Amino acid sequence: TKYDIQESFGINSERIVVQLQPPPPLFLKQNNYSRNDKTILFVSTLEPRKNIESLILAFKLFSKKHSDFKLRLIGKETAWSRKILRPAQNIEIMGYLPAEELEKNYRDAWCLVYPSWLEGYGLPPLESMAHGVPAIVSNNSGMVEAVQDGAILIDPYRGAEEISAALEQLAESESLYSRYSNLGYERVQKLNHEFNLKYLDDLWKK
Repeated sequence: TKYDIQESFGINSERIVVQLQPPPPLFLKQNNYSRNDKTILFVSTLEPRKNIESLILAFKLFSKKHSDFKLRLIGKETAWSRKILRPAQNIEIMGYLPAEELEKNYRDAWCLVYPSWLEGYGLPPLESMAHGVPAIVSNNSGMVEAVQDGAILIDPYRGAEEISAALEQLAESESLYSRYSNLGYERVQKLNHEFNLKYLDDLWKK
């Protein structure tokens, strides 16, 4: 975002102050690899730039071998989503959920997939990681800065093929699943620490 402001408006970088995004709080760490209810989450506004159609296609490919999984799409519906997206076998479209219900979905999820074409930051992966639930995230824009090595990074331009392969890796390896559960949780832990230090530093300067 800082780079875009510099390029678009010609503002010197020294005049732009980047305020850290408040990270989500840490929750009781989950280990949902062997859950009977294996739910893959997508959380965000249901719009084209989120690359949801590739996710749905990837899920259908993945489901040919793993029929016990389901995909749940959570987020504000749009004119596009109402026209394009339809519930199907093991695919649920939940729409917007209040905070308590959303938190329960994070807690119970098997993983989260966030394959957007473009994001300024991308909070849902961090919210998932704060529960110890692995996230599969696009390797572009602000998302890489947010999750760093705490999530599995995929190329959204390779679409369904790469998303499906990442899901397959998690499903076939409990050790890999556990690794990203731990790495994601540790990443959010670090962000909370950095944010608290920055907040205290700002108070001190005042």
